[in-house]
Amino acid sequence: MIYKPNGAFYAEFSTTKPSTGAAQNADALPTVTATKNGSDDATFTLTAANLATGRYKITGTVPAGYVSGDRFQVSVAATVDTVAGNAVIGDYLVDTSYSSDNYSRLGSPVGASVSADIAAVGTPSTIADAICDEALTGATHNVANSLGRRIRAMQEYEGYFGLIWIDTVNGTAGTTSFENGTSTNPSLTLADAMTLSAATKLTQFNIANGSTIILASDSSYLTFMGHAWTLALGGQAITGARFFDCANVSGVSTSTGVYPHFAHCSIQTCTLPPCVIHNGDIHGPITLLAGVYYIDNCYTDDGAILDFSTALDTSAYISNFAGHLEIKNLGNAGTDSVDIVGNGQITLNANCVGGTIHLHGNIEVIDNSGGLVTIDENASSTTITNILNNATYGLSAVKTLIDAIDTSTELAARFTEIKGAGWTTETLKAIKDVLDSVHAKTTNLPTDPADESLIIAATDAIMTRLGIPSSGSVSADILAIQTVVTGSALEATSQSILSEVQKFVTMQGLYTVTITLYETATTTPIPGAQVAILNSAKTSLLGVVTTDVNGQTMDGDGLDRIARNAGTYKVLCAKAGVTFSETTVVVDANETVTIYGTPVALPASGSADACTVGIYCFQQDSNTPMTAVNAERNKATITNLPYSYNGKYHEGQSMSGTYNATTGLLTFKLVWGAKVAFDLKHLGKSGETYHRTIPELPTAMFEDLTEE
Repeated sequence: MIYKPNGAFYAEFSTTKPSTGAAQNADALPTVTATKNGSDDATFTLTAANLATGRYKITGTVPAGYVSGDRFQVSVAATVDTVAGNAVIGDYLVDTSYSSDNYSRLGSPVGASVSADIAAVGTPSTIADAICDEALTGATHNVANSLGRRIRAMQEYEGYFGLIWIDTVNGTAGTTSFENGTSTNPSLTLADAMTLSAATKLTQFNIANGSTIILASDSSYLTFMGHAWTLALGGQAITGARFFDCANVSGVSTSTGVYPHFAHCSIQTCTLPPCVIHNGDIHGPITLLAGVYYIDNCYTDDGAILDFSTALDTSAYISNFAGHLEIKNLGNAGTDSVDIVGNGQITLNANCVGGTIHLHGNIEVIDNSGGLVTIDENASSTTITNILNNATYGLSAVKTLIDAIDTSTELAARFTEIKGAGWTTETLKAIKDVLDSVHAKTTNLPTDPADESLIIAATDAIMTRLGIPSSGSVSADILAIQTVVTGSALEATSQSILSEVQKFVTMQGLYTVTITLYETATTTPIPGAQVAILNSAKTSLLGVVTTDVNGQTMDGDGLDRIARNAGTYKVLCAKAGVTFSETTVVVDANETVTIYGTPVALPASGSADACTVGIYCFQQDSNTPMTAVNAERNKATITNLPYSYNGKYHEGQSMSGTYNATTGLLTFKLVWGAKVAFDLKHLGKSGETYHRTIPELPTAMFEDLTEE
């Protein structure tokens, strides 16, 4: 018999009459003693109680200090019918558990026996397979720091990489989390992807090339990215949404609050809420709603249209823009405005009835609104254009001066007028001989040989006799007449005549004026610039000179000076690639004048790893930009890239230059390190190709590129 420590002890014994063996109670209550491991144990209290004649029971509690392996015996001492006796009623073993406890712990076997159950568990390999093949759900394998939870994390992040993947061409239908919409098993439809997004809490989508996404539900605060995919907005809300590298965006959308963003996208015909569009190309028509739009670093290669429709108070801030932009319905409702920085052309449609356009940069405006739109050109680089187009002192005025040069008949009449009465056979050589004789006689005269007033009076008399010259001086008129007589002027072009006139005009005057041209805020000279001298009212062109290598003006004889009488003059300067402001010069003595010009900056490329390459395209006078350049006959083709690049530049890509007729700049935007073949058929010989390497600079002139 086995007992546990602190367990209840029960036993029975009987007493009989010694002489007959019949049941009989003991003369007194028997005593019970426990003997533990061979020694009586007084701590083990046992009590006897009479149940019936000659029948007794023993009760007690096994001491808690007994341990597994202890043995104890229970003995009884009783006197019956005056006869005393002792007897051991039992031998017992102490253990901490019973067999029944072990069976309870094992539980009932599923099979025929526990051994059968153990055999059914399988080998270690089958156990491992069972674990690995178990489905991972939201409730399983989610214990912190456990292997199962680590496997869950691998599944969730290495399968999705933080994105729901979509391929509407080769994807797979299904909405099982961590099975569908992964990088290796992309979703076939946006609907399945949206279901997976709600289940996994992932809000970014990667769109495979060639896929088409049609929004069919609220897409606010979601991110869609990929390459060469198509987006139809589907009339859905896109508040705070972001779209990257979409080859075609179209449709209608709405937004409230946070602006949606479109980056590196091609915006086609669509209606957009107030948003941000950057680093993309825009086409349209893009219908605008009420609010503010930000369009940065965008271009168009075939013209873009912004339609202000009937929305109230719409503003568009456009920076670093290149290309042609048409504005429609400006001012139709509320207060509309456009603020644009860039290079290109803007056309105001005839349906524009109000609003304001602020221009910054080299931008030509074609106003079909009938003057209803306020055009602010204060910040636009149009000074040179305005000067050249000015009817009073621009190119047309120069042409008027050339056309007004006397013909041979007029010159003959003028010669007769200049000769006056008494002129017979005198020649310029004879006049020179007389002057030389006078000079020889007056060289050693004292500083003030006669009263100044007498000299002045005599001089005035001579001038009155000569009359007022028509060409600025008597010498100029005489020389022009001589030229006609010899026949050389009859054969010269209008340009040559103008040059001769300018030469002698600029040399006339009592005072010398030296003009030096420097780049703004430097002492770097500006050579080869044309400097035009006009009267103060700018109604008469008095002469044109050119600056030398030191940036100083040269007269017809190559001297660094201009001779002028006292008075106020306007000076206009011009050179390809440099802008100047009009300068007023007051001459009352010998003057030295410094004028500063600002070199025209090449437009930024708009990319961190691209360079804007510029080529100046000017007419033969080196001063007038070409009216137009055929972009299709002037191309740059990338023959080799310096690295694997999957952006907007690629090997074999051929692009036309962007020409600005105001600055005379033809520009190309090319990636750093690329090998490029330039075909400049419109500028050079037909079929001639120039191979150049693009430097790691934001801008560079074509002539400074390294030749391959």
